Amino acid sequence: MVDVGARIVVGADASLLIGDDTYIGKNATLSAFGTITIGSKVLLGENVSIHTEDHGPPNARLEYKIAPVAIGNQSWLGAGVVVTRGVAIGKNATIGANAVVTHDVPADAVAAGVPARIIRSAASDDGEAP
Repeated sequence: MVDVGARIVVGADASLLIGDDTYIGKNATLSAFGTITIGSKVLLGENVSIHTEDHGPPNARLEYKIAPVAIGNQSWLGAGVVVTRGVAIGKNATIGANAVVTHDVPADAVAAGVPARIIRSAASDDGEAP
């Protein structure tokens, strides 16, 4: 389901693949100038922003860099999360509200912050933050 106000842009040489039973929250932005792959049963909170591109430096804003984004099955991105180009988020991962994800997040991990960092992972024996 795509909720009210979501903005979805797919460039000419790009693709957007969305799995079954995925929810795209109110006012989310999906900007695919490269490939965005979103798995099944994913929850994207309101105002989530996913981009496969970024702009170039001052005086060269049209020098885009593009890289795919992948979000694994059954992941949850809280309200206001930003996912930048080239990021892969593993299956069952949880991203805390308002986090900015600039690096990959492994399966079954919890990440939060700006920039996002892993605060809990399946590799943690005691469930405490590493």
